[in-house]
Amino acid sequence: MLIPILNQLLIMSMVAGGICLLLGLVDAAMPKRFTTQGRYLLGVVAYSFFIVPYAAFVMLLPLDLTAVTNSYVTTPAASIDTAGGPLANILGSILAFAPYILTLGAFVFAAAVLFNGHHLKRRIFAACRETSDECTLKVLQECKRQLGITQDVWVYTAPYWGTPFVCGHFRPHIVLPDIEFSTRQLKHIFLHELTHLKRGDLWLRSVMVFVNALHWFNPLAYLARARFDHFCELSCDASVTHPMKQEERKEYCLLLFDLLRHTPTQKHTLPSVFAFSPSRKHFEERIGVVMEKTRGSTRMVLVATVALTVMITIV
Repeated sequence: MLIPILNQLLIMSMVAGGICLLLGLVDAAMPKRFTTQGRYLLGVVAYSFFIVPYAAFVMLLPLDLTAVTNSYVTTPAASIDTAGGPLANILGSILAFAPYILTLGAFVFAAAVLFNGHHLKRRIFAACRETSDECTLKVLQECKRQLGITQDVWVYTAPYWGTPFVCGHFRPHIVLPDIEFSTRQLKHIFLHELTHLKRGDLWLRSVMVFVNALHWFNPLAYLARARFDHFCELSCDASVTHPMKQEERKEYCLLLFDLLRHTPTQKHTLPSVFAFSPSRKHFEERIGVVMEKTRGSTRMVLVATVALTVMITIV
């Protein structure tokens, strides 16, 4: 039972890893050909190859793949049988235990993520307090109306945390550092975090972590998830600042810089947390996205995404 699942998992891991690596190279070679939202969409589609068995859909097509399948399956078996010797026995033993090793690794990965997340969340919320400041709550309600969000959202303050973040799937709450913000700054923060909530980024990121647990043995799965987190933040910045005037964008950038000074070493390990403050590594790129106009073509990205998915699925 585990062998067919393992085979399918390894195939998806190799294909998805290759796609993510290819997209990374294309993006590095032509960074200005796609919009920020487009790069985010391409990353999501590419990561879906880790979990969706697109190859199974090809079997529903009226294609005769018997000859290809037979040559693919029988040739390796014949070579292994004729090889014989100690090497074949060692390889056979490894393959026999491989499903159990991969399954155990996935459980260990998931347990580590859940444990670290629970420990960090408990440490943060042990010092949190729900805010009752009328000005802060008023700004939150205005931002919710602007984005069309009717779900209840709670606001907390954390004295030992340097950046705002949103978390909670069923009971979302925004946690603010114990810093005095102006009304404009609160508006920028709430719009950013509420945009994550509206787009379902918290749920999508949790799915990404689950998929990464299944493919814990593939370094490209970690790279792809890191790229998703990065482009998710960039696309959120672009979505929030797109209707802003140039002066408002400068204020947004100054807010990013001020928060960066308060979070020089913090790492966010919760799978359902999106922190507002950028890392030092990507700070300049986020500033560039905020200050420049929309680039590239979203329509071209949609066409490229559909074409890429269909082509690789058939291959």
